Amino acid sequence: MTWTTTLVVAALLSLCAVATGSMTVEVRQGCLRWYFGPGISQWSVPLDDIVSVSVWRSDAWRWGIHDTPDGRLYNVSGRQGVWVKLSSGRRIILGTDRPEELYAVLKSSHWSTRPAIGLGTPRRRLTRASSAALGV
Repeated sequence: MTWTTTLVVAALLSLCAVATGSMTVEVRQGCLRWYFGPGISQWSVPLDDIVSVSVWRSDAWRWGIHDTPDGRLYNVSGRQGVWVKLSSGRRIILGTDRPEELYAVLKSSHWSTRPAIGLGTPRRRLTRASSAALGV
């Protein structure tokens, strides 16, 4: 390989690592939102569409975006997360190192903000890449 090819390959691999090396989950303004890296790919669902949530654990290591028997999995590392069932029947699993914390945020946000969802809804964020405390 030439130096140019090596640099191009290294740059592409670095870009992929940045784009998928972390996953952020946010609950704010009446929505559950998650994205990889800086937010190039984002997904969201309204809190009103959530029927149930529970802590999820797997015996298999699955990273990335996968369809599983339990639902669509979004994960960057680990074998735990939060399972979310939507009113449409769709099921989502959001991987996190702190599943109990995300579960508690979703439960409290879903039922406490339901009647008054708007721009004043508190922002709560869980980031796998950061060890910072849960922000409000």
